[in-house]
Amino acid sequence: MKDLFDRYQAANDSLVKTAGSFTEEQFFKRPEEGKWSAAENMEHLILATKPMIGLFLKPEVIVERWGTTDKPSRSYDEIANAYLKATNGAGKAPERLVPQATEQTQAVQLDKFKQVSADFLNALGSLNETQMLTYQIPHPFIGNLTVKEFMHFMTFHVDHHHKAIKNIL
Repeated sequence: MKDLFDRYQAANDSLVKTAGSFTEEQFFKRPEEGKWSAAENMEHLILATKPMIGLFLKPEVIVERWGTTDKPSRSYDEIANAYLKATNGAGKAPERLVPQATEQTQAVQLDKFKQVSADFLNALGSLNETQMLTYQIPHPFIGNLTVKEFMHFMTFHVDHHHKAIKNIL
């Protein structure tokens, strides 16, 4: 499972490097009407990640709410393709995950993102391999995912928003 953690961390590090290359003004400026700024993309990732931290620290809640599965976990590519197929590549974030107000500075936003990402990995690290392969969590577009599959999704999600941020440059 270490490779999952490493891939997620590498995706986050790459996104932070790209977002850190923006000027303060570029970071907060929307590229066009209806498109999120780099800051808003990062805030969305923070909003999407925070609830998972608490959930992974209480695995009994996962089992109580959504149970377990014995189906094998799909790969990163299979999860990414399932998401893209379900959303035609343009999933609309649930209202609770739409950024409302970003931090006051780029540095604060980047630090907040790094902290939430680290907390996410720490929480995920509290689960054992059996829990990661059998506990399941619902995803709004692609249905129930094992924790391992959800980890693939979270990495894909960072990659997806990293592409959006690169396109702003």
